[in-house]
Amino acid sequence: MADENLVLRPKIIIEGLVDRFVAQPHTISPVQAAMSLAFLHKPLLESYLQSPQPHVKASANPDLRGGYFINIREDRAGELRYLLDSINRDRPTCCGSPKRSPMSRNCCAPAPPASI
Repeated sequence: MADENLVLRPKIIIEGLVDRFVAQPHTISPVQAAMSLAFLHKPLLESYLQSPQPHVKASANPDLRGGYFINIREDRAGELRYLLDSINRDRPTCCGSPKRSPMSRNCCAPAPPASI
């Protein structure tokens, strides 16, 4: 298999990720990424986990298309809980730390490794 040439189909789309979210221009700059994570993505995940049914219903309504709703079945809520927990674990100084705000320098830098 190592010698074998592999080719992707022409219809394949590759999207970059920032903190496991689709990379968009406003999520690449460190400050904007921190603001999006703290004030958009994390509250949206928390809202869904508190009450998934309104998100599922609203995302199915064509009049609300483009709104801030998560369109994921309720049986996959555990995956979103894992994502939120990993954001809180990997970015402890961002999003909710009383000592830092998302505007602080390096607020979304990965947590330093634990001392040995």
